[in-house]
Amino acid sequence: IILACTQLRIVIEVFTDTLATNYIHNMVAEIINVNPLLHNSEINCYFSKSSIPNAVFTGYGLILVNMGLFYRLENEDQLAFVLCHEISHLYLNHLDNAINDKIATLNSEEIRKQLKSIKRRRYNKLPAFKELTNQLLFQSGRHSRYKESEADSLAVILMKNTHFNISEAISCMALFDTIDKEHLPVEETLMSTFNFSDFPFKQRWLAKEEGLLGGHAEFKLDTNFIDSVKTHPDCKQRIILMQKLIGNNQFTDKYKVRNENMLFKKLQKQFEYEVIEYAWQEKRFDNCLFLTLDLLTKKPADPYLIMHTGRLLNSFYAALKSHTFSTISEMPTSGNPPQFNLLLQFLQNLNSNDFAKLGFYFLKPYAASLSAYSAFNEVFEISQHLNLNKP
Repeated sequence: IILACTQLRIVIEVFTDTLATNYIHNMVAEIINVNPLLHNSEINCYFSKSSIPNAVFTGYGLILVNMGLFYRLENEDQLAFVLCHEISHLYLNHLDNAINDKIATLNSEEIRKQLKSIKRRRYNKLPAFKELTNQLLFQSGRHSRYKESEADSLAVILMKNTHFNISEAISCMALFDTIDKEHLPVEETLMSTFNFSDFPFKQRWLAKEEGLLGGHAEFKLDTNFIDSVKTHPDCKQRIILMQKLIGNNQFTDKYKVRNENMLFKKLQKQFEYEVIEYAWQEKRFDNCLFLTLDLLTKKPADPYLIMHTGRLLNSFYAALKSHTFSTISEMPTSGNPPQFNLLLQFLQNLNSNDFAKLGFYFLKPYAASLSAYSAFNEVFEISQHLNLNKP
């Protein structure tokens, strides 16, 4: 069942656009052609519509490069390193080995004894089980970190044989060190986006409720432990190891300008919108709003982003009225990035009247300039109706 669900998720996330698919297939083919050790490998690579900045070898010869990673890359050479890294996981059989190792660990006599001991306890069963879980997670993390460095090493070898600039493997790794950090200042963005003369921004929209039944619990995170179980080891350490392998390779005439660079930039711009639309289709409206606001700060006059912001606010209103809000927006939790939690708290603090007014006053200034945009007109008409017919 788990395998079937995973395969279904992959099918849903895969981006099947012919132009994009041919582009990444050609990139992979080029890497395979100049590396004889890969000639017998069956490798298929696609873009995933996920906004998470990641790439992954899923097994069965399939590699997915998330759009959320692709549009953050600085150049095509960095993409080549990402592909070489994931191909290395495939070639080194890391996934199958990891699964076998985990199965062996879980079925080991030592773990069985510990589980039986926990089961016989009268008290404190949960803390003991959590401690055992953390122990297994820590061991798995250390093993994964070793595998990542191993994949880096082979990726450098594979990439050296191509015409891509090997020095960009280092810049790519430096980018990874900060790529998953949030750069959208949510509080400032919300206050500037949803502050209107007829409906000023209210500080209560950002307030955290206190008490047993209000707000969300805050946990002090053990950052040392979090670092110890990261799937990917510290990027700075990986850079040091990679630099030793790369040596003094500098950019030479061997690295020619690629005609596909224009397509690379075109796809990057397209994917910024694709991840938003995918989050909308999957009804992950909280993440959808986060992505929309992030892009809106860079493109404040974009008609689609303006329309989509209003569409989301109307949808939040409808969800509150139908008592389905929890299906489209989660509660803030300690496991979420801080800036995303701020957005979640904002959404939790709004009532239906707030959503109706925010949608209407946000869209109203664009009514004349976007009057020829049918999607905007439809969303604006709904927001007018919600604002006029509020309880």
